[in-house]
Amino acid sequence: MTDMKSSSVVHRGRVPAAGFFFAFGITSEDVAIRRILSIWQPNSRVYRFRKGLLLVLPKPVLVSVGETIGLPLIRNRGLLTGMPLTEKEVRAIVQLLETLIISEGGTVSAEQLNDESREAAHKWIDTDGLEFVLGRSLGNEPAGPLVAKPAELPNIRETLGRIPAPPLELENLLARLKGEPESNKREKLDWLRSISFRSLTGAVRGFIRGLGGLGLEAAISPKASLDRNRVCSPREHPQSSRCG
Repeated sequence: MTDMKSSSVVHRGRVPAAGFFFAFGITSEDVAIRRILSIWQPNSRVYRFRKGLLLVLPKPVLVSVGETIGLPLIRNRGLLTGMPLTEKEVRAIVQLLETLIISEGGTVSAEQLNDESREAAHKWIDTDGLEFVLGRSLGNEPAGPLVAKPAELPNIRETLGRIPAPPLELENLLARLKGEPESNKREKLDWLRSISFRSLTGAVRGFIRGLGGLGLEAAISPKASLDRNRVCSPREHPQSSRCG
């Protein structure tokens, strides 16, 4: 502890309080505990000293000095001060960071914040008498959300009419952008690419030649066969050389 005289006793006006000090000479311990719990923030810390309890807040709160629940403390170069200090007074206090500086009876006192003075605030709340009760539903479970069906976009081609269908490449591109499977119309007709006009005509000619080789020429031209038999008849032209 460091003792020195201070020109001021407390802060004035509205100040950003980084913590509060509850002196046992002014506030009883039970009242101090209730006040600390009423303004508790996550990650807050409590320290116990001979003169009272100290609450350190993780975030400062703006308070009025004359209407606060305890002695407001302001951070000044790593110190928690309960009164304004001059540059000379700050240099005179040779202390480490996280040190409490308060004034009592015109005398400045310094208390180091360490693990030994840390107070287990969770022990202030008695949970031995608490019992856990299984909850019971008061009604049926709420119905799930209704998902509206997305509106279908109108087909402009059908609406306007006389507009040709888009090419297959465009349909495949749009399907890729939408993540849909591509159209397989072209795949079904890919076998037509292997057939050319020249091969088709060659196949027809070969088929006709095959019919002639099987002796079906008369069936193809029966009139010519009858004329040949009539010319070669020996009864009609006995002297004809063609019937020899």
